[in-house]
Amino acid sequence: MKQKIEKFLKNFSSCFQLVQMYGCQHPEFNKALFETYQSLQAVLSGQRELNLALVGGELTSGDDIFFDLSKRLTILINKFISKGFEKITFSGSVSREELKNFFLFLLDSDSENNNIEDCLKDRGIQNIQLNKIREFSSQGDKQKKISQKDMVKALYSQSVSSLSSSLGDLIQDQSVDMTKFGSVVNNLMEGVGYHYQEILKLSKIKGKDAITFAHLLNVSFLAMHFSKYLGFNNSESREIGLASLFHDIGKLYISSKILKGGKLTDEEFQQIKSHSLLGADILLKFVDKLGELAPVVALEHHLKFDSGGYPKLRFRRQLHLVSMLVSLCDVYDALSQRRSYKNSFPPEQIYKIMKEGRGTQFHPGLFDSFFKFMGAWPNGTVVLLSDGKIGRVVGQNFDNIFAPKVEIVSEPSEEVVDLNKNGTTVKIEKSLNPYKEGKDYCKF
Repeated sequence: MKQKIEKFLKNFSSCFQLVQMYGCQHPEFNKALFETYQSLQAVLSGQRELNLALVGGELTSGDDIFFDLSKRLTILINKFISKGFEKITFSGSVSREELKNFFLFLLDSDSENNNIEDCLKDRGIQNIQLNKIREFSSQGDKQKKISQKDMVKALYSQSVSSLSSSLGDLIQDQSVDMTKFGSVVNNLMEGVGYHYQEILKLSKIKGKDAITFAHLLNVSFLAMHFSKYLGFNNSESREIGLASLFHDIGKLYISSKILKGGKLTDEEFQQIKSHSLLGADILLKFVDKLGELAPVVALEHHLKFDSGGYPKLRFRRQLHLVSMLVSLCDVYDALSQRRSYKNSFPPEQIYKIMKEGRGTQFHPGLFDSFFKFMGAWPNGTVVLLSDGKIGRVVGQNFDNIFAPKVEIVSEPSEEVVDLNKNGTTVKIEKSLNPYKEGKDYCKF
């Protein structure tokens, strides 16, 4: 029986990744749904119902714990946690249509704030039951809610791990499961409601090439945020997020010694500059699965609005809008990150540095839109105000990026002050380093 349940879980996880990428009308999803339903029926033929439970972050059924599937099921487990349930029961009468609707329920972000039973009932799901998560304290009776912060951290860490292994296979021309990249993008989409500065703090991950992979994730995350602000729909934003994941793939061919920083020789700098062409060349081999946008972005993301940058063009031409969008996100994240050879720049200095490239390196309209979206001090930034109070930016005013909404965190009242409001004389003096003096005021 355990082997049958394992087969069902593998099929269920694959089916979930496919519906994330393609939706429920795609032939690949319908094929996977059929196989998933068949494997579920094979389990249910020998018993009245199948009970699955989350115990210590592992999926279990009865006395069986599926440790060997842990890595494969992480994305699915994180989704269960984000939905707030720990037990799933499939009864013997479950239909394939109900199973399909259950996948749609998992994709529905609105359901996370609503009653689970009502959500299932509205979708015609009668033979799949869910029980809410309950975590108990040492006293044994105090219920605690699993924090969304922990869920986002788990999604981010899983994305770094998945991206690292999948990109490694891709550049070595090995067989690659392209659905893994779609899952990474969807993991990042799970964090769309979270402040960029808070997600940025999660990139302190140790391990080989971790800085490179964290940068790819951050740029993808930020590009999806920005594209949605510009009016792209969810499907288009996911496509942009996927292309952004690969923008620096050519760097994985470059010596790690060079990428550690420090002063480069002319030869080393030329190697660094070659990563755009290398990346595009790699991605062209997978254009049938990744689409045309990924190699275009890889090639163009270091080209400037005025046709400068690299690789050098023989003829001046219009850059792709998404390449210019990713270029902004790329530079912003690079300036935000700490490296072994440099400190991160504070937000106000990042704005000043990037403004020098407005109209030359960056498309002026996109530049203005980007900082209206981000603000001079992004949401989550801890700031020192001119009246001596300490605040955390919680909202932007698009007509004045230097006067956001700030929650006072140095006082118990936690008052929110709109610095753009008429009569307000308080201004932001500077941001506080989130790793030093601002650490105690950060949410992450």
